[in-house]
Amino acid sequence: MKNLQRVFGLCIAAGIAWPAVSYAAGPREMSTIELLARASGLTERQVQMVLGNRTAFAEYRANYDAVDRRFQTAVGPQLYRHLKSDAPLTRQQIESLVAMMQARDDEAQALASR
Repeated sequence: MKNLQRVFGLCIAAGIAWPAVSYAAGPREMSTIELLARASGLTERQVQMVLGNRTAFAEYRANYDAVDRRFQTAVGPQLYRHLKSDAPLTRQQIESLVAMMQARDDEAQALASR
């Protein structure tokens, strides 16, 4: 739980303002967990399981290793280690996550329009 609370507060503690992300409904702010989930293609619950208190998740024993590998592959080993160390996210890392999320959304839209 300690890790999850730190992840939620990383950007606030670092004084980093979240960029507004445009959607069809208009711009809004995203939580750290939501951004990580959208950028990695995992669910918010899976991201919380990897970064937070693992014992709270019934599926932990069966799924943690596979989800952890998928998350590490999606965000890259350097950002993965950074997130696991509870260090604050930099503006560049946030922008990289936003770009990953937008690329994933664009790809999904392109596949849907075919």
